[in-house]
Amino acid sequence: MSLADDSYTVSLGDDVSYTFLDSGESGFGSVNFPAVQTSGDARVHTTDLPFPNFEAGPTALFARTAPHMIDEDFSGGDYRSYDEAGTIDVLNNVYVPLEFDLDDGTHYGFARLNDLTLQDFAYETEAGVGIDTQPGPYDSVAPVPLPAGLPLLFVGVGALGVASRRKRKAASA
Repeated sequence: MSLADDSYTVSLGDDVSYTFLDSGESGFGSVNFPAVQTSGDARVHTTDLPFPNFEAGPTALFARTAPHMIDEDFSGGDYRSYDEAGTIDVLNNVYVPLEFDLDDGTHYGFARLNDLTLQDFAYETEAGVGIDTQPGPYDSVAPVPLPAGLPLLFVGVGALGVASRRKRKAASA
């Protein structure tokens, strides 16, 4: 889902949602940073920066630093709500640690972004259990439709049909 064109909201309960959008703030050159906004019991990991000219914002991990276990003890800082969009000051394949409360307790997850594209959103289904940014047995909300992959699917299904037809002809001959 390209955030440059629209925002994308993931709702996880009656009172838990994350909205990802274009922050409108440009960083390196003219490239805009993504941002995240929360509602209800949704929170994003935040590290207070020691630099006087920067505000604390959502923590983002570069993919090359994965795997990371995201849980209550994750890497200092704390989890914070963002009623207004918080700019994620990092680009190019990053993980944003998430924490939210459901009826059964606190859950942990992450959003993976690449520039202004939301690549993946995943969370642990068991309350109180951390989540590893490596692929694993967690629920993944696939917010990114891949219409470019549909032609490949049709080609694959067509190729299977042709192969099946040839096999039937060879068996009947």
